[in-house]
Amino acid sequence: MTVEQLKRARYIANYVIQVQDYIKKIESTKRLTQKDRRRISKYQMQINKLLEEQSTIFDEVNKINNCRIKMAIIMFYFRGRTWDSVAAFLNSDDTADSIRMAVKRYLNQLKGDESA
Repeated sequence: MTVEQLKRARYIANYVIQVQDYIKKIESTKRLTQKDRRRISKYQMQINKLLEEQSTIFDEVNKINNCRIKMAIIMFYFRGRTWDSVAAFLNSDDTADSIRMAVKRYLNQLKGDESA
């Protein structure tokens, strides 16, 4: 698991929300055309593929034994929270910077372990 993968997971979450909103907008028209249905189908397939990719990344996060790091990663990369919000959620003595740095150190450690 890399920072790039986690950033991609965050992008996927935001993108899926936007596409789902767009689909709702299309569906809210009184009468859907065949073109509209094909477009919606195309977007749904794209969403499913992206959610599958996100799920694979999330499975890797779930393997983390350190609950503090795991929750921080989930809250920041999958829920779109800020580091301040993550620190408040964890309800510990962590500041936004300390939890951000702890996650960064953990991910750097993983990178180092993979090259060994």
